[in-house]
Amino acid sequence: MGYPFNLAHAARRYTSELRNTRNLLAHNEVFDDDTYRALDIAGRLAKHLKQEEASLTLSVLLEESWARITGDVKSPIPGT
Repeated sequence: MGYPFNLAHAARRYTSELRNTRNLLAHNEVFDDDTYRALDIAGRLAKHLKQEEASLTLSVLLEESWARITGDVKSPIPGT
């Protein structure tokens, strides 16, 4: 049957990376260092799929993750 979406190459890379992230979590691997990256990739995929609400939610989570990592509340995301 194949994959149910006709995704651009970048979006397929996002899904592949998120699948690896899901596997790490499923096998109780240490994940703290990759949280920011996973949120960023999920946000990029949501934007590609035009999932506005999910994209906004992930932006908030990304900013919170950045603040935890750096102790800085200034977002690394341009325009936010």
